[in-house]
Formats: sequence, structure tokens, C-alpha cells
Amino acid sequence: IYLLLRGTCICLVSVLGLRMDLNLGDASEVRQFRRVSLFLVLQMTVESIWRVHMCTGMFMPIALAYLCNFLDLLFTGLMVYYWFCFLDMLLLDSEASLRKGPVRQWIVRIPVILMLALDVLSLWNHQVFYISDTGTYMRGGLYIVHFLCLMSYYFAVFAVMIRSVRQKNYDHTVFHASLMFTTLPFFGGILQGVLGKAPFTSTFFSFGMLLMFITLQSQQINTDALTQIDNRRCFFRKLQQQVRDASKEGQICLAIIDIDYFKSINDNFSHHEGDRALTTFADVLRKTAAEVPHQTVV
Repeated sequence: IYLLLRGTCICLVSVLGLRMDLNLGDASEVRQFRRVSLFLVLQMTVESIWRVHMCTGMFMPIALAYLCNFLDLLFTGLMVYYWFCFLDMLLLDSEASLRKGPVRQWIVRIPVILMLALDVLSLWNHQVFYISDTGTYMRGGLYIVHFLCLMSYYFAVFAVMIRSVRQKNYDHTVFHASLMFTTLPFFGGILQGVLGKAPFTSTFFSFGMLLMFITLQSQQINTDALTQIDNRRCFFRKLQQQVRDASKEGQICLAIIDIDYFKSINDNFSHHEGDRALTTFADVLRKTAAEVPHQTVV
């Protein structure tokens, strides 16, 4: 059952990483999502090899045993780090991002660098982990430091989510999916830290990635490819919801805006400039809506 579940998760995450493209996010978001999927697949693969060894009693040289567990810890740390980077870029605009500027970028790298250093040193001093004489994986005295470094990224993601809400113009659907993508690995990490042998973190991560991918794909269906604002289908769905809410709580205002002489832009300056005019106008609408104190849908 363990290997079946692990194989399913590896295939699932591999497909998600390959299917993630620029239609579902900008280049930075796609790159970070693929890195999460890569290190998650590597971590689950190494973990599966170790599990087979433990369950079957298959002979494994002590050096290989140390290597398997070292790579397990390393890939887990990198996976969590890039998971934070992905959500930070997805939820926050460039001005609010915690990773803006070289100083902040190095600050958020401190936990993963510390984990890497502790894991490498543990191959000699056995402070994070070691392999007993019976070939069993054991935790060292500094494992708690490694665990706290991992958890620091979980708490950093919660901080990112709070900051995203304060932006006012955040996407509710993406936010809710990000919340699930955060809470699932969070509780999985706690269970893994307490129980140790059960692979909760990677399994919960896999399902969290699936939920996030489905949400981004659904967002693509409801978003105009050029302007990145709601398309006709999404507009009517949200309008119906706004009308229902207005009948209970208050009133609703609908503004219909037209761009004067838009055809002349296409005729005189090419359709490329016409597209640029539309995207510029859409950006103005988004920024204006963000400044309105009441809920505004563009």
C-alpha cells in the first residue's frame, strides 16, 4: 500500500510539474512550481528506496544508507523553500513581496542554508541523524533545529497570506487554494515531526499541489488571456452573485466603459498597439478597483 501510494504521488507530481506552463502563471511562478515538483519527486523517490530497504531487510551499505537519508532531508528542505517562494510570488505583488531586493532574498534563504549545513555536518558528527548499528534511522540532538528551520517557512507563508489580504485586490479563489496548500503540508509536517516514520509531509504536499494546479487551471478558464481580467463567462457568474448579495445587504453599481476611437488605434498603429492599449487600460482598472474601499469586481 505504501509503495502504491508513493508511486501514485510521484506520477501525479511529475505530471503537474510538466503541465505547469506560462498559461497558468508568469515565468517566475512556473519556475518555482516546477522546482517544488522536482524536489518533491526526488524526495519521495529516495524515501521509497529507504522504505523498501527497511521493509525487506535488503542489504544496504552504511554509506548508501547515510546518503539516502541525507538526500531525503536535503530535498525536503529545498522543496519547502521553493514552495514558500512560489506562494510569495503568487499572492503578493512585486512591491509587497517578502523577496524583493537582495537583502530580503538572502534573509529568506538563511533557514535552507542552515539546514543544508547541518545535514552535511551530520554525515560526520551525527547531530541531525545517524544510522544505528542495526541499520535503523535515528534522530540526533540537532534534529529539532532542522525541524524548526522547516517550520519557519510554514510560518513565513502564513505571514505572506496575511499581507496578501491587506492588498485588498487579492484573488479570493487563489487565496483559498493557497490556504489549503499551506495547511495541508503544515499539518503533514507536524505529523511527520511527531510520528517520524510516516511520510505525511510529501503525501500532503502532493495533494496540495494538485489542488493548486486545478485552481490555477480554473482561473485560466475564467480569465481573458490578453488583459488577465475576468472574461465574459466569469463576469456574468460574479454579476449574478453580486445581485444576490445586493438584494440582502445593500445596493450594487454597474459601470460600462468604452474606449473611444479604439478601432483607429488598430488601423493606424497595428493590432499589437491595440492589444497594448487594452492591457494598459485593464491595469488602470485593476489599480483603481484596489483603491475603492468597497468590494469591486473588474
